[in-house]
Amino acid sequence: MDRLLVQGGWVLVAIVVLSLVAWGLLASQWLRLRRSVLRNSVWADRVVEQLAAGDRRAALEACRDREDLVGRLLRAGLSTADPRRFFAPGHIEPLLAAERFDLGRHLPLIAVLASLATLLGLLGTILGMVQTFGVITVHGTRDVGRFADGISQALVTTQAGLVTALPILVLHGWLRGRVRHCLDTARLLTKRIQSALEHG
Repeated sequence: MDRLLVQGGWVLVAIVVLSLVAWGLLASQWLRLRRSVLRNSVWADRVVEQLAAGDRRAALEACRDREDLVGRLLRAGLSTADPRRFFAPGHIEPLLAAERFDLGRHLPLIAVLASLATLLGLLGTILGMVQTFGVITVHGTRDVGRFADGISQALVTTQAGLVTALPILVLHGWLRGRVRHCLDTARLLTKRIQSALEHG
């Protein structure tokens, strides 16, 4: 590992630091989503049935301990004086937009870090090639050791940038899809709640 860091120089160190920050943000984002995603819709179906039957107190009790996004929205809405107004599209959409911002808080930064890893790899490639051409200019092709150092830096940093960026981008896309799924689930359920409140 030490040899690789020496070969890659400060660019490789920057890529490693950037990678650690990105993976920390990915873990934080995953944990936030894990708490917010509705895993079991059985209780939500029961809440809809209770509201359709006019039993708002039982519905509120069913979502009292829920910490996922749907549970938080239901608890907030059913605690108000007029739940129908709370679950109306004009009122619920700004709340869902705020939740989207909160759930995906780190996603733009993660995408930027993945792009930076690729660009740092490219920068290392250019610096390595500049070093190689500098050796050729001063010593010709006789000094193979110095010549190889520049090529080595170019290849190591390029590889490190790509190896760092690819999994980060894949996980970023997956997490963004999970945020969208979580919000779509909440939007669908709030429509069902609104319908149940009107008929209950």
